[in-house]
Amino acid sequence: MKAIVQVNYRDMKGNEYQVHEIVSNRVTLEYKLSGQTILVDFNIDEVQLLINRISLFRNQAERDAIFISYTYKKGYVYEYAMPNGKRYRNLIKNPLNN
Repeated sequence: MKAIVQVNYRDMKGNEYQVHEIVSNRVTLEYKLSGQTILVDFNIDEVQLLINRISLFRNQAERDAIFISYTYKKGYVYEYAMPNGKRYRNLIKNPLNN
């Protein structure tokens, strides 16, 4: 999984990095510095996780949802479809804990 840094820290803002691990609300990213890989911790709100598909529990069932957009202050927008063809969008803060 990859993530994009959303806050000013060194020269990392706006760049995509490999996720090393996610524990609770902390995300650890791998950062290459002078030929070495160092691990840098961020709060889950400080990075955009690049997850294209997730499973949401909505309307008494698991629904497959696809990524639509991301806003730093609000979170992630995912869209899912109901069996009758209607499509709905959900705004969630953390796609790992939906």
